[in-house]
Amino acid sequence: IDALDETDFKDPKGIVNCLKQKVRDLPSWVGVAVSSRPEHEIKTALARYKPVCIDCDERNNLGDIRLFVKHKLEQLQKMRPCNMSKERTKQAVDSIMAKAKGMFLFVK
Repeated sequence: IDALDETDFKDPKGIVNCLKQKVRDLPSWVGVAVSSRPEHEIKTALARYKPVCIDCDERNNLGDIRLFVKHKLEQLQKMRPCNMSKERTKQAVDSIMAKAKGMFLFVK
């Protein structure tokens, strides 16, 4: 479930309350993946299921995004050679990373 925080979680018929009530009835082999901003109401509603959280600012996440950006820039430079210096490439990667704020979709 993507962007759970964009639903109306105060509505008793909303998706968060549905998850809260129905997840416990799922077979043990069924998992649920949710993406959301860390909204208090969502975290509270789903806390008893002991979710694994991946923070956008987590070191591994940022490292993966940085590798992806570097790879894409290398591909672009091969397609359209521009003799970009290592320092300029680093500046471009840093700029993209700052704007992405840990969101992979931004750099994709």
